[in-house]
Amino acid sequence: LSTFIHSEISDSEVSFAGPAVNWGGWDLKGLSEACDYIFIMAYSFAGSWSSSTGANAPLEGGSINITNTIDVQYKDVVNSYPERLILGVPYYGNRWQTETIHAHSNTIDFINSPRFRTAQEESINHDKFWDNTSQSPWYRYTENSKNYQVWFDDKKSIELKYDLADERSLKGIGMWALGYDGDRDELWDLLYDRYGSPTGIQTPVNLPQKARIGQNYPNPFSFSTSISYYVSQESRIMLRIIKPSGGIVFQKQITKQVQGEHLFDLYFENLPVGIYFYQIQICDLLSGEVYQKTYKMQIIR
Repeated sequence: LSTFIHSEISDSEVSFAGPAVNWGGWDLKGLSEACDYIFIMAYSFAGSWSSSTGANAPLEGGSINITNTIDVQYKDVVNSYPERLILGVPYYGNRWQTETIHAHSNTIDFINSPRFRTAQEESINHDKFWDNTSQSPWYRYTENSKNYQVWFDDKKSIELKYDLADERSLKGIGMWALGYDGDRDELWDLLYDRYGSPTGIQTPVNLPQKARIGQNYPNPFSFSTSISYYVSQESRIMLRIIKPSGGIVFQKQITKQVQGEHLFDLYFENLPVGIYFYQIQICDLLSGEVYQKTYKMQIIR
């Protein structure tokens, strides 16, 4: 299949969604050799079937966990083709009615699987804890004399999983699923902090008195938006619109911009909906110093 797809479609990729635990005795190394990469579904360690509460994606603890997934289940692949593995993390958790308020309580009923945006917002108003065994957060609350627990992954626990992927030199990380974070910024910011700087530009000198770059408005937007910026003296301006994967989808340069307030008026009729980053680099033509900022923007229809 891979050979056929690659021959018929230039620049195509063939991937496989792999299990976190190899219950079926699959030849995971063989699968990795037969496709471009495997997306490891490193979640659903707990769910509606669980008799006690616990982490949806435990980094450690118990007989099966994500560290075991990488170091034991996918050991042969990691040793031979780590660049063909993507570690998938969950943007959702599990909610149970429980017998007690304590961690790992027996469950009475499975309620639902709240997405990150819901769980994160709810956790602010409830008792939130950190489970050292699984390296995961959870929170509890009581309604109508009934106990409830929600176990999910937040920025802290997901970053620990990213650490594991980086330490094992995996191809990268992914998630199930984009959009489960709603309009919250934490997980996008984490992705950009860890795997951003897609243009490869070195960290610039910060010149807060000589330049200023604003957030685009409106944001989100459908087709048009504007970005304001200020320069104190003649400068070279570079604007880039960047996909989260790092590809540059739009680029514009102004070789000599005079002192003052300026505006980029942008219209993107052909860009698909989704999250993008825009990056403006201001280079002082007199001193050669550089000021640069990157912001997130969202296209909706």
